[in-house]
Amino acid sequence: MQTLVDFATRFDPRLPERLRPADAAQLAELERLCGLRLPPSYADLLMRMGRNMEWLQPAGRTLRIEPLLAHYRLEPWRPPPGYLKIGLGTQDPFFDIYLRARGTPEACVVSLPRGPAADFNIYKRAFRHTLAGTLEEYLGTWVYRTAGLTRHGHAARLAGQDAANDLLPKVAPVLAGFDLSPVWFSSDWVQVYVGETCGAIATQFPGGVLSMELAARDAYSLIALQDALSGAISLPHRFAIRGGGI
Repeated sequence: MQTLVDFATRFDPRLPERLRPADAAQLAELERLCGLRLPPSYADLLMRMGRNMEWLQPAGRTLRIEPLLAHYRLEPWRPPPGYLKIGLGTQDPFFDIYLRARGTPEACVVSLPRGPAADFNIYKRAFRHTLAGTLEEYLGTWVYRTAGLTRHGHAARLAGQDAANDLLPKVAPVLAGFDLSPVWFSSDWVQVYVGETCGAIATQFPGGVLSMELAARDAYSLIALQDALSGAISLPHRFAIRGGGI
């Protein structure tokens, strides 16, 4: 998690002095209430910023330990093995955040509606939504989307679909021409590219849909990004976000 803090500090140099760690007693109580040992990456997150995560936690959700402990104290229902609630939705409808074990060292991040379920298997299939492959990816992508891409004055979104083939693997070779490469928390379905004058987030959705969030310091750089990507990948849908370049 220190690498994540260092990454976020690029966009907010005073961030580290505002983060507040959870204490050992809070971590011990959380483990007692949920009946599980906390995964190492999650425990590390809480020990670095459990009481105040500032803007690192996604909007509409809180991962702070105090409201989570209060929720656990009042809510007797617990999900089945393999799921650990780590965050609370703060807007209606309330979708809470879980780590879901998947037989690998890192659990993926998913959201589920709040409340118990008589048949959890049916419940999770109907409503579970995967947010990220790891906790670092979940937080890191949010950090760059809200603090990295927004520092550039020109932005656009591109989208395309190929039901027979994933389009995401075609992105990296194109962006390498702009000296961009995926950062460490990128995954097989979300790739984040960080540069001084431009950046991008590429997301592969089910059904072969690729969404590209692009931002650049000037309109000409944004146009160059768009043209290079569209020349290599079928991305017929273009949406202006701010500035010029569409």
